[in-house]
Amino acid sequence: MARTEADAGTLAARHAAHAHFLDLNRTVWRCLPDGDRVRDYLEVNRSAFLDAVREVME
Repeated sequence: MARTEADAGTLAARHAAHAHFLDLNRTVWRCLPDGDRVRDYLEVNRSAFLDAVREVME
């Protein structure tokens, strides 16, 4: 079965969501090094996740 553009977008959103989840999990269980801010640490994958979801929603 051939993948459609929508399938590719959904897959990208899933990967981005998983990366964001892993960041959240690391933050909770391993903590961050002194001086690091949670928001700064989470922002890269959070932004990627939101961008990917916006692409799927369009």
